[in-house]
Amino acid sequence: MSTARGVILAAVMTVLLVVATTVSGAPPASAGDCGPGSAYYNIYSPSANRYVAVELGGNYKNTSKYRMLRTRTAEADLGPWEIFFLCLDSANGDVSLYSPSSGYWVSVELGGDYSGANRFAVLRARAGERGPWERFRISCSVPLCSLYSPAADKWVSAELGGQWSSTEKGMLRARNADIGPWEQFQLVQRRI
Repeated sequence: MSTARGVILAAVMTVLLVVATTVSGAPPASAGDCGPGSAYYNIYSPSANRYVAVELGGNYKNTSKYRMLRTRTAEADLGPWEIFFLCLDSANGDVSLYSPSSGYWVSVELGGDYSGANRFAVLRARAGERGPWERFRISCSVPLCSLYSPAADKWVSAELGGQWSSTEKGMLRARNADIGPWEQFQLVQRRI
C-alpha cells in the first residue's frame, strides 16, 4: 500500500470512529474483507433534515423503485429500514453499504431500466455481492461525509429539487461532479 493511500485510509478510519460510538452485532456474512471502522450507521442528510431509508414496501413493491435509497425519515421514526452496515475495505479504502433490512448491498444503477436521465445512477439495495457498482470512496470533514462512486464517476446526491414526485423526492443518485449541500451526509453509528 502506498504511503498516501495508507494516510488516506487512516484518516477515513479516524473520521468514522470520531463520528461513531461503540457498536455491537455481527456484520453480514459476505463482509469478510471489511476492516476496522466497519460498523452499522444511520445516514443523515442535513439538507433534507431526514435520514436515508431503503424503500421496501407500500408503493415500491414490484416497481423499479423497490429498495431505492431515499432521504425521507424523521429522527423520531427511525427503524430497521434506516440502518446500513458500512464496510471499510482495508486493502484499498473503498466503502460499501449493506442494508440488513433488505439483505442486499447498495448498488449504483448504471444500466437497464435505470439508463434514463431521471433514474441514471440511482442507489438501490439489490446486490448479493460487492462489485464495482457497490464500491464507493468516502471524503469526510467532520461531521460531514460525501460518497463518490468510481463506477459512475460522480458524487452521491440527495435529489431535493421540485421536479421529483412524492415517491422519488430525496432519492440518492450518483450524479454530481462537485460536492455541495445535497452531497453531504452525517454518519451516525448505531448499536445493533
